[in-house]
Amino acid sequence: MDGTVPIEKSRTRSWSVLVTGILFVVLLSGSLWLYLNAYQDPRYRTFDPYSYQATYGDVYNVAEIPIINDVRLVGRRRLEFRFLPEINADGWRIESHRVYGNEIPDGTSVELIEGKYPQVQFPDVQTAISMDYHFIPGNVSLNQPIKIRLNFEPKEKYEKTNLSWPDNYHVPPEHCSVPLGLRKPYSISDWVDMPDTDPDLIEARKIISGKINPTDSTIKKIEDVISFISSVTVVGYPSDEMQDASPMKTWELMRDKIGEGGWCENHGLVYYLFANAAGIPTRYLDAGGMIGPLKLAGHGWNESWVTEENRWVYVDPVNYIAHIRNEVTGLHLNTYELTRLANQRIYRNIIEKIWNPGRKEYSEKNAIAYRNCFYGDTVIAYRFGYPRNPSYSKLKHFLFRPTPVLCDFKIPDYYVIKNIFVHGTWVSFLLFLSFVILSMR
Repeated sequence: MDGTVPIEKSRTRSWSVLVTGILFVVLLSGSLWLYLNAYQDPRYRTFDPYSYQATYGDVYNVAEIPIINDVRLVGRRRLEFRFLPEINADGWRIESHRVYGNEIPDGTSVELIEGKYPQVQFPDVQTAISMDYHFIPGNVSLNQPIKIRLNFEPKEKYEKTNLSWPDNYHVPPEHCSVPLGLRKPYSISDWVDMPDTDPDLIEARKIISGKINPTDSTIKKIEDVISFISSVTVVGYPSDEMQDASPMKTWELMRDKIGEGGWCENHGLVYYLFANAAGIPTRYLDAGGMIGPLKLAGHGWNESWVTEENRWVYVDPVNYIAHIRNEVTGLHLNTYELTRLANQRIYRNIIEKIWNPGRKEYSEKNAIAYRNCFYGDTVIAYRFGYPRNPSYSKLKHFLFRPTPVLCDFKIPDYYVIKNIFVHGTWVSFLLFLSFVILSMR
């Protein structure tokens, strides 16, 4: 009996090694197949394991502007705010001003807070109040001031109507200068994904040098880049070579008249390259999808980061649209905002600035070019860089940068398949290694 126990253990360990070894090989093979067949071409997006359904915050929040990620009750009527990415302040200056509430004196009050996180103390009041706050971190410079309005209703107000609710804190989103969200946002450079050492970018900077005034506003620079590239880019059928070309190669093929011209994606890639070369952070987007052979939509364009407004702005190079703005608010609009307007058939006060290559001048008119590709069940893909960039890392994007897609309906969670294979490969390898070590004892 004593001798059979070690034998049984040995057999069990051998089987464990065999099973985990086979599992590791299967999962590794699946991961390699997914990697080698990773989605590269942005045209006519279909759902695949390399993209995932995103939220507005996933694609429009940026790490350069911290988001309010967590709020905690740390004392009686005292709230503590936390951010992503963290703000490494050595203290905070909290300026507050009453919006309404008879129990609060008018004027601005100041509280100095020690520590990493700003805190707000609400007074012992019996009625509702509303306060505007300005959070100013010590020794840290912010790209966007943190200003927030907080409405507060004390539990005493509810008790008067026999309602047993606790204190109620509310923030109107339109009165918060920074986003609120749960996930750490990507940085602007993550979206651009074109380092200074990228050879295409280096060459593009040489070509565009002296043609863009660095002291101009970002909007003016966008206009100048569109007018510059339009001297070469024309609309027409591209060559096969152009469809597989890097952004710089696309520019060269258009310049040398190889093919009739280029489609929307070709124009978008040329703008993506030269806008970034001009110091305008820019990313590439596409909308599309297919049901069998039936193409639902197909369009490629860009969004550029406008520093003065701290937002991504829609740019459509193939239609020579430099930007679209809401004439009422004065804001330049992003892609998501245009989809909402298009589906509500709202075009009034929506003004596009469009370049006329023949007359070589800009004009403004009611926006119409954006309508067609944004109707209905449009699927919009927001791309990190571009797969044909010389500096593009396929492995990095496969493992850490799946393409976010934004749409108004539920899409298949094929991205989970990739996660199962990739994470399963690591887990099975560790189990296999553990059983091998145990079997050698």
